[in-house]
Amino acid sequence: MNQSLNQSRSRLQRWLIGDRADYRWRQDVLFVLVTGYYYAVCAGASLHAQALGVMAAPNGSVLAATQIGAWLLYYGLVRSGWSRRFRDPALIVPHVLASNLLMAQAYVLIGPTRGNMLLLFALPVVSMMFRMSPRQIAGVSAYSAVVLVLAMLWVGRHADEALRLNMTLQAAVAISCLTAMAWVAGAASRLRLKRVAQREALHQALAQARDLAQRDMLTGVSNRRHMEEVLERRTAACADAASGRSLALAIAIVDIDFFKAINDTHGHRAGDEVLRRLAGTLGDRLQPDELLARWGGEEFLLMLPGRDAGPALAFIETLRAQVAGQALDDIAQGLRLSFSAGVSQWQPGEPVERTIDRADKALYAAKRAGRNRCVHADDGLPQPSVPMGLPQPA
Repeated sequence: MNQSLNQSRSRLQRWLIGDRADYRWRQDVLFVLVTGYYYAVCAGASLHAQALGVMAAPNGSVLAATQIGAWLLYYGLVRSGWSRRFRDPALIVPHVLASNLLMAQAYVLIGPTRGNMLLLFALPVVSMMFRMSPRQIAGVSAYSAVVLVLAMLWVGRHADEALRLNMTLQAAVAISCLTAMAWVAGAASRLRLKRVAQREALHQALAQARDLAQRDMLTGVSNRRHMEEVLERRTAACADAASGRSLALAIAIVDIDFFKAINDTHGHRAGDEVLRRLAGTLGDRLQPDELLARWGGEEFLLMLPGRDAGPALAFIETLRAQVAGQALDDIAQGLRLSFSAGVSQWQPGEPVERTIDRADKALYAAKRAGRNRCVHADDGLPQPSVPMGLPQPA
């Protein structure tokens, strides 16, 4: 029985609110459903006045139908998604303006029981204070007061002196209450906006903190800790248990040749700029799913998913040739840059640290072979390359 009740409740919820994935959309529709209560109160007051005989029989029914019809139109515009084209998809301000006009119409036509309508003028302002800005609340409150005064003037144009005095007192009380409610609503709106701003600032600070925790401050690429985390996740994802095969993953370690000589000859500022320049050159040529990290000092590590040993080595060799062909006279006159690299391919089931260790050993093999070259860990044979005017070690 409980299951059947839950299913019925779920179907009713989907029918009234919808099953769209947009959370804000569903909240807007739910808000419209909640606002239906003061339309119902206004329509009930009209029918009550008609039942008491203080309003002509057709007028009460027509007025109630108009009020309910206006709410159904409002609900349909928001529920259907037609209102999503506007900046305020819940149509808050138009809703308040239209509802106050309908209440003013009811106040004029409802007869001696019209005093019941006075508090309803403040309901839209109070119920929507968490949806409007302080400026909107002030404007809507002033509009509500003007509409109420005009409705009272229309009713009192043929009234006797006593009724006019009574209506004047009612207007004063109603406007005082409306002003107080508007002030409270404005304060609540300002508090809401402040909390929203604080929440956004906190989210930005957290995002910045995460970014700082993942990036190398000098070069802007990922740092070692972030790369280690990504490698752990990537190697786990590369094992395809369903098909019984593993996806390719290559790792390359790049080390700037004679970086100490660059620092000693041209200064640490030039060395920092060389690190940034190389990081930019390498990073610009990576695919979206590939990653570059500063591994330590003048070393960089590249994660190359989807590349086997041959393509990975060819890619790093292409990068090496491009870097070796660049002149860095804007950093220091006569400065040339090259790097050595070791490449290894991750083997299914092995710890990624072992793959990195093999790439590191291949890097040192490239250095022993004369630098400015790439070596693959599986063959240990350096790729032929021509040194490009490297600075000599001190």
